[in-house]
Amino acid sequence: MVRRLWGHRTEITRWGRSLWSEIATPGKVDPQRLRIIGTVLWRITSDPQLSKAPELRRVALDADNRLSIDAAAQWFGRHRLIAALSDVDGITGFVDGGGRPISDVIDVEPK
Repeated sequence: MVRRLWGHRTEITRWGRSLWSEIATPGKVDPQRLRIIGTVLWRITSDPQLSKAPELRRVALDADNRLSIDAAAQWFGRHRLIAALSDVDGITGFVDGGGRPISDVIDVEPK
C-alpha cells in the first residue's frame, strides 16, 4: 500500500495543497468553490499527462473565481491544462501564481 501511495505522491500532494488553500482561508467555507476546485482536480487527475506533472504544484481560486495555477515557469503543460479546464462552470479566467493572466492562445508564426 505504501508503494502505491508513493507512486501517486504528486497527485496526493496537489490535492492536499489545493484543498487546504481553500479550506484554510479566513471566513466561511463556500461549498460552490469547493465543488469547482474538486472538479478541476478531478479533471487533472483524469488526464494521464497532467496527473503525473510534478511541475503543477497547486490550483486555487482567487476572489474573482479565476483559477490560479501554481506551476513551474518552464512547464509546457500549461496550455493543455487550460484547454482541459476551460469549460469548467464557475471559472472566470486563468492566472499564474503571481496573479498575471494566462492566455490559452499559442502564437505560432505561419510558415
